[in-house]
Amino acid sequence: NGSCGNSAITSVTIRNPNIQVNDPAGVCFPGTVNLLDPAITAGSENGLDFNFYQDAAGLVALPNPSAVGTNGTYYITGTSSSTGCVSDVRPVNVTIFTKPSITAGSSETDICKGSTATLTASSPGNSIDWPGLGSGNSFTVTPMDSTRYLAIATTSDGCKDTAIVDIAVNPFVINLKANPDPVLAGTSTTLTT
Repeated sequence: NGSCGNSAITSVTIRNPNIQVNDPAGVCFPGTVNLLDPAITAGSENGLDFNFYQDAAGLVALPNPSAVGTNGTYYITGTSSSTGCVSDVRPVNVTIFTKPSITAGSSETDICKGSTATLTASSPGNSIDWPGLGSGNSFTVTPMDSTRYLAIATTSDGCKDTAIVDIAVNPFVINLKANPDPVLAGTSTTLTT
């Protein structure tokens, strides 16, 4: 008669797969970051297949997630291989550190054996090392042979770049000749250098 009624209640759980994203360590240019590295998704639910995107909506696929070479935020989803359910889109930050700029030169690049030259290098805000000489912006050297010097600039992030300074050392040789030689006592000879 419409006056009787009853009801039943049940719970429905809707659960997306759990995905954990860990930002990778930064690398120095021209290095790349491998977003397929398991450490990046460590802590995620087991049995997920990961997809990588360029946009937060998860619509534009990242072409080469194993070699990302540009700074920026990228995005990851995980799809359960058993249910087909997809996780929320999660960001991952990629950091590519720039190489330092460095210039180096010498007060002289063509010297005589035993002469000195002053090496200088400049890389603002970075440390400079001259292998075999030490750390610093400037050194005075006395090369005995033609030598190539290397200046290495290092940023606070550990990125490096190099500059080369070549110094040519010219040998100094003098020759003395007598003509005629041998010569008779009391006669003349011409000495030529």
